[in-house]
Amino acid sequence: MPSPAPIASDSTVRLIPSVTAADLGTEMVLLDTASGQYFGLNAVAARVVELVRDGAKVADVVRTLHAEFDVDRTALERDVVVFLGDLSANGLIQTGGS
Repeated sequence: MPSPAPIASDSTVRLIPSVTAADLGTEMVLLDTASGQYFGLNAVAARVVELVRDGAKVADVVRTLHAEFDVDRTALERDVVVFLGDLSANGLIQTGGS
C-alpha cells in the first residue's frame, strides 16, 4: 500500500467510496465496507467528516470550523491536519493537491 499523501492546507480531501458515514446524534460512525472496520467519531471529528464527505480543501474546512468554534486558528489547523492524517493513514480519505 502506498504512503498517504501529506495533508496541507491546499490539499483537497474526500471520503473514499467504500466509506459510509452514519450520524448518531452529535457523533458519527464511519464504516469502511471494503475492510469491515468501523470508527467512532466525536462531534467535532464528525463535523470535519461532514465537511470533507464530498470533497473540500483543508483551508476551507479550517475556515468553516473557525467560524463555528471559539478556538485558536493555528491550533485548529494543526488538529484538523493531524485528524485528516489519521483518516488518511487508515485509508478512509483520498487526498490531492490544489
